[in-house]
Amino acid sequence: MKKVKWVMGFLLVLLFFVFGTTGRMAASAQDTNTGKSMVYQAETVHSTENGSRPEENMTVELEIITTKEQIQKEPETVIEPAMATESAAETANQDVQQSGVVFIGDSRTEAFVMNAGLKNIRAFTDIGMTVESVFTKESVNLNGRKVTVMEALKQTDFERVYIMLGINETGWVYDEVFIQKYREMLDAILEINPNADIYVQSILPVSEKVSDNHPYITNERINRYNELIREMASEKGICYLDVAEIMRDEKGALPEDAAPDGIHVKKEYCLRWLEYLQNHS
Repeated sequence: MKKVKWVMGFLLVLLFFVFGTTGRMAASAQDTNTGKSMVYQAETVHSTENGSRPEENMTVELEIITTKEQIQKEPETVIEPAMATESAAETANQDVQQSGVVFIGDSRTEAFVMNAGLKNIRAFTDIGMTVESVFTKESVNLNGRKVTVMEALKQTDFERVYIMLGINETGWVYDEVFIQKYREMLDAILEINPNADIYVQSILPVSEKVSDNHPYITNERINRYNELIREMASEKGICYLDVAEIMRDEKGALPEDAAPDGIHVKKEYCLRWLEYLQNHS
C-alpha cells in the first residue's frame, strides 16, 4: 500500500509539472501575439520592482493592447465632410506655416492663428491693435520683455508679412488719417526689410446684428475702409487679399453662424481663411 501511494503521489507531481509547463508556454505564445511595445514592457518591469505582482500588470496590458490579428482587421477610417475641410486646410498650413512668416493683427488675427493651428509662424497680435498702436503700444512679448510691433520686427528674421487691421479704426473720425497711418506702417516694414513680401488683407465683415447695433463698427464703414486699403495696395504695388469675399452672406454681412459674437469667426471659418491665404499668396 505504501508503495502504491508513493507511486500515485509521484505521478501526480509529474502530471502537475508537465501541464504547468505547457500552460506557461501557451501563455508565453499568446503574449507574443499581442505585439507589446517596449514601452509597456519597461512599465511592467518598473511596477515589479516597486513590489507589484507582475501577473496583475500583465492582465491589465492584455486588456489594453490590441492583438496583431485585430489590428489587421480594423477598417480604414472614413473621412467625413467636416474632417475633409480640415484636411485641406492642413495642406495649406504646410505652406503658410513656416519660419519667416509674420502675422500682424488685432484679436481677430489672434483667434485665427490659434484656431487654424499655426505654430511655426510669428504672431504679433493684440486686442484692439490699430495701424497707429503698432508704433506706440508695447504689446509683443519678445525675449522676456514687451516691445512694439515695429521693434519686434526689427529683431525678427522674416520674409512674408500678413496684415489685417482696421476694424478698431472704424470709429476714427477721418478716413484719411486711417489710410495715412496704414501707409506709414507699410513703409516702416519695408524699411526694416526691403525684400519682404507683404500681404494686406481686407477687413472681415461683421454680422448683420452687430452692424445694425454697434455704435461705430458697421459693414458700410468696413466696406469703405476696404476700398481705401485696396487702392493703397495698388498704388504701392503690394498684394491685396480680399479674404472678406469668402465671409459674406447674400446681404454682405458675416453669416450669423460664423461667429458667436458676430465678429470673431470660429474654427470652421478660420480654416476657410487659411485655405484662402494658401490659394492666393
